[in-house]
This record gives sequence, C-alpha cells and structure tokens, in this order.
Amino acid sequence: MSTSTRNANTDNSREICLSTWSEPRNGRLSLFSLHDLPNLLARILDVMDQAGYGAADSFAVRLAVEEAAANAVKHGHGHDPRKQVRIWWTVTSAWVRLVVEDEGRGFDPAIIPDPRLGENRERPCGRGLFLMFTCMNRVRFNCTGNCVVMYRHRRQEVLAQC
Repeated sequence: MSTSTRNANTDNSREICLSTWSEPRNGRLSLFSLHDLPNLLARILDVMDQAGYGAADSFAVRLAVEEAAANAVKHGHGHDPRKQVRIWWTVTSAWVRLVVEDEGRGFDPAIIPDPRLGENRERPCGRGLFLMFTCMNRVRFNCTGNCVVMYRHRRQEVLAQC
C-alpha cells in the first residue's frame, strides 16, 4: 500500500468526486411552526451529505438553522401558526448559503446584549444570535431585521478529482 493510499484510508476527512457533483443545489421550504423543522433540516443536511460535507460543517449549519428558525417563529411571529418562515438554501462544493426570512416587524441585532458578558449570562436573550455568528462564517441581516443571510465555508478536506 502506498503512503498516499494509506494516508487517505486513515484520514477522517471525507472525499468528494468533483466530477460527479453538479453545483449549486438550491432548495426552499416554508415553516409554520417548529414542528416542521426536522423535515427542513433533513433536506438541507441530505444535500450537504451528497456534496461530501463533514460532521463539523453539518453540525454548524444545523445549529444555525435551528436558532434562526426558532428566533423567527418565537420572536418574529410570536408562535402565530398563520405566519410562515421562508428558508432558502444553496449548497455548492465550497460553501452553504442559508436565508431565513419571517413576516415579523424585525429587530436591530446590534442592540441584543452579548450573552458572554457577566451581566447578561442569566438573561434569556442573545444566545441564538451568538451561536449563529459563531457557527457561520458570515451572518448579515437586512435593514428591517426580519431576514438573515448566513454562509458557511466548507472546512478544508480532501477533494478528489475522479
């Protein structure tokens, strides 16, 4: 067994054959409650799995989507089942883009207290935003504050040319 074969077999990173991956892959789904979230996550993570994303990327995207959707349903809609949260995603071999938009009034993310500060550790707000910013490489809100666009760049892994 050659050194390169042995390293590839013992390496925990996943390989993707770029010649078989047609990019980008897009999807869209609307949520009316958090009960719809598992189906949404399964669809996004399935496409990421097909693209060869690893566990760290999948975990980060899952957590960011869960937090954004929960914030939209809870804060944006006040759990009103008549309002929908629209979620779009694009998965390429290099990055994942997620857009989460609700029908609420929006908010200013700059005024949300930093949950890492001592005086805010016991407060029930801000943790979801903190996790979104921590898990994703880029997070931007529209000027109204009812739509967030998040990017996760693929962790460096072995990309096989088939």
